[in-house]
Amino acid sequence: LYHLEEKRRQQLLNRHEFEIDEQRQEFRRKRDELVKKFDFELQTMEQKQKIEIERESVLLTNEYNKKMKIIKI
Repeated sequence: LYHLEEKRRQQLLNRHEFEIDEQRQEFRRKRDELVKKFDFELQTMEQKQKIEIERESVLLTNEYNKKMKIIKI
């Protein structure tokens, strides 16, 4: 009887360890997905910022060139 109880206890312990391992894997998978998602969003934001900075630079350069033409005239 003791042997059967010990065997049952070991089975429960093994199952519990297996479930914990599954939860760890699921957690890692979700964490990796979030990291990828936020990394992509960050890259997108950086790209938008670069585009906006470039646009502002072109506008300022155009404005500067117009003023220089006026000054030269």
